[in-house]
Amino acid sequence: MNTDLECDQRSSPSLLPEQSQSPLTSVQEDSDLLLSLEECFQDSPHFRQRLGRCDAHLSEVDQCLKGVTKMARSVVDGINELSLRYDGFMEQLMELGRIEANRPQGKLAEEWSSGQQMMLIAEELKRLSHFKRSYSSQLEASFIEPLDSLRTDLQTSRELRKRWEKNGADYLHEVGKFMGRKNKESSIQESADEVAATHRSYHEASLDFVGRVNELMQKEQVRIQDALLCLAQCQVLRLSKEREALSSLEPTLKQLEAKRDANKIKMNKWMMENLNGREEWVRRCFPFYNPLHSPPPSPLTNLPLTKSGYLWKRSSHPVRPVWSRRFFWLHDNVLEYFSQDPKVDSSSS
Repeated sequence: MNTDLECDQRSSPSLLPEQSQSPLTSVQEDSDLLLSLEECFQDSPHFRQRLGRCDAHLSEVDQCLKGVTKMARSVVDGINELSLRYDGFMEQLMELGRIEANRPQGKLAEEWSSGQQMMLIAEELKRLSHFKRSYSSQLEASFIEPLDSLRTDLQTSRELRKRWEKNGADYLHEVGKFMGRKNKESSIQESADEVAATHRSYHEASLDFVGRVNELMQKEQVRIQDALLCLAQCQVLRLSKEREALSSLEPTLKQLEAKRDANKIKMNKWMMENLNGREEWVRRCFPFYNPLHSPPPSPLTNLPLTKSGYLWKRSSHPVRPVWSRRFFWLHDNVLEYFSQDPKVDSSSS
């Protein structure tokens, strides 16, 4: 046995086998992988440096995705909470529309009533919260869940890295034991077999780890791009639906705006007339504030009145009669009185 050759072989455990152009090598050379599987056996410092950069990049991506998904979930929760509050807001607005639609009838009832328009607007605006809830569901399904799945894949590389590091330490330990033995010892072959077994395990762990890193370096980029595209498309779809809903409201809004402008003019005119009328009625009624003077006819009815005003009415209780103040009308030989309480019916005699 050539002792010098044997010692050279043992002192070079990372020596590459004879290179051959295999189909696998051609595929790897044609691919765009950042790390070559051929380098796993040599395990050079340059290879380890590039592997470390790729692994650090994946770790940074994983930590950033953790923050992205956390904030995205808070956005989903906020949208759902806002939608519930918005629905309550629209329900109250619709109730206000119903009240306005049933407002007391008067001279300006037809001109001032906008209850139907208010209910229609509230109903259409309520659809916007439905679009927001739909967007939050799409955000959960097409953005958050794919990124969570990517994080799960990224975390599997940690287990492969731990296995690679452990097998590498075992391999170096066995090589150290082997290099410390003398050539004449009978157990050197057994030690060489141990080195070969640990070297194979280390090489397989390196192949698995590097292959996974290469896969994730390609996959994380594509899947993040897919998630961003889905996010933008969901946003565009939501805005398109909201724009469509608001466009359908445009005729109603124009009608409401025209009615509002007309009512503003009538309101200002009425306020001026009311102010002038108030002063006029104070002037005309001033002499009749004195209870010794008869008041003028009431303007509340078009019926010809003989007399109108307040009198004290005695109840029909046989023991303790009660005197109540009532407003009386005397017209067409009919005397009517009204209670101050609007719930009490009027009587006539």
